[in-house]
Formats: sequence, C-alpha cells, structure tokens
Amino acid sequence: MIRISVITPTFRVGADLWKFVLSVQKQLLEDDELIIVDNDRGAYASKISALENVQYHQYPENKGPCPARNYGAGLSKNEWLLFLDDDGIAADGMLDALRKIISEHPDLYAIRGKVIPKSDYIYNYMQNHYDLGEKPLPYWLNLECIVAIRRNEFDLVGGWDESLYGHEGEELTYRLVDQYGPENCQYHPGLVFYHDFSDCLLKYLKKVDRHSENSKKLQSKFNHLKPIFAGYIKLAASKPQSIETLPAPIQKKIQFLLRLKDICKRRPYFKRILFTLLLGLKNVGIKL
Repeated sequence: MIRISVITPTFRVGADLWKFVLSVQKQLLEDDELIIVDNDRGAYASKISALENVQYHQYPENKGPCPARNYGAGLSKNEWLLFLDDDGIAADGMLDALRKIISEHPDLYAIRGKVIPKSDYIYNYMQNHYDLGEKPLPYWLNLECIVAIRRNEFDLVGGWDESLYGHEGEELTYRLVDQYGPENCQYHPGLVFYHDFSDCLLKYLKKVDRHSENSKKLQSKFNHLKPIFAGYIKLAASKPQSIETLPAPIQKKIQFLLRLKDICKRRPYFKRILFTLLLGLKNVGIKL
C-alpha cells in the first residue's frame, strides 16, 4: 500500500484550518501522516494535535510557507509527500485518488492536481490554470496548494526554494524537469482540492504583483527550459472553459480587473494610492 505524508504550513487561518484538517484526517490510513507546521506563535492551531494521526509542530519563526514545507518534509517518513494549503478542503477520496494515480503511473515523480473554487469570488474565474480539463498531461507544479512529489526526487533537488513566496512551484518544477525530464511531472484531474485564489481586491492585486516579479526572475534564470514552459502556458490558456463562456456580467467584471491590474503595473504611484485606500477600507471591515 502506498503511504502518504500530507504536509501543510499554517498561519492564522482560524476555523478554516479545522475544516481543512478534518477533510484530510478522515482519509488517512494507518501509516499515513498529516503534518501541520505552524508559522504562528498562537495557541489556537495547537489544539489540532489532539486529533488522531495529526502531528502539530511549531516552526521556530515565520519565514513563509517554503521553509515550513521543507521542515515538515524532514519530519515525514513516507515515500510520497503531498503539499496542501491550510485554507482549502480536500475532496472526498482525494488520498485514494492519489494512490490510484501513483499505482497506475509508477514512473511519475510529481503530480499537480485540479482546484475547484470553494466560493463564488470573481477572482477565482480568472485562474485559467485551476482546471486543465479531464485528461492527464505533462505540466508544471504551478498550484502550490496541491502538489504531490516522490520524496527521492524532492530530496535530490533540494526541496522548495526557501527564499521564494509566489511561483515557488514553478521554480521547483524547473529544477525537477532539468534533472528528470518533463514527461513524468504531470497534471491529473482526479486529484481534487477546493480552494480560493483570493477573497478581496487587495489580496488579489498583491498576489498577482508578487507572482509577476518572481516569474520574471525565474524565467531568466532557467532560460534554457523556455520552450517546455511556453508549452505549459499555452495549455493553460486553452482550458476547456474559457472566460468567453462565462455570463456577460462576470466577463465585464473580469475585464475591469484586468485593466486595473494593467494600470497598477504601468503606474506605480497609482498602485501605491490604490493599495493604501484598500488597506484603509480593510482596516474598518470593508473588503472589495
């Protein structure tokens, strides 16, 4: 039987952490593991340690998700590592689906799943990379919220880059593909996770900004792999349900957000003013 270590960094997600943990815990087999690495110093998350088959560890200091992921991987004992985000929900049967994929495709060294939005936020509609259809295909690990990696290959390339926050899955794929080739790093639609990209405009714009800067640096660093990743981007852009198939009001909202994102990119002073305004609204309990 294939045993899986689920590894999740957490930082102040509140009740969502319990929902996540329970969605995974009920699927664990005897030798599976759920390892929670807490980047916070609060006592709230520590209460989950009372649950069966759940390990809780406090990371010495908050350095972001990648150091916590690597720390959790170092504590794990199983051949396959499944990295999940703390604010998502594991689909029923997700771990069994992963076991089936690994059994049927033993040459795979990394698997990226499919994300289905938890909520109806407009920002979720803009993520072409969430769902790439119903057929497996070679693809990069650009959904850090649901990534399975065989421990041997993960260790040999050095794990997650601890200096990154945003596109760290892309960077890890560069090193894996450079070492082991692109064919056995794949997207599999049977591995499903429920997750939201963003629940407000400020978080969305900050996330896009951070990811954009990191992506430019990475593409320059791994320029020799550019043809492979250009193919990945093309596949994501041609997903089965494109923006054009959405209702007209949603299309208009998306077009507005894309224009706003472009203005922020071209005019830094406008972005600073907008971020200040959105942060002020957030502080008084208003999220756009």
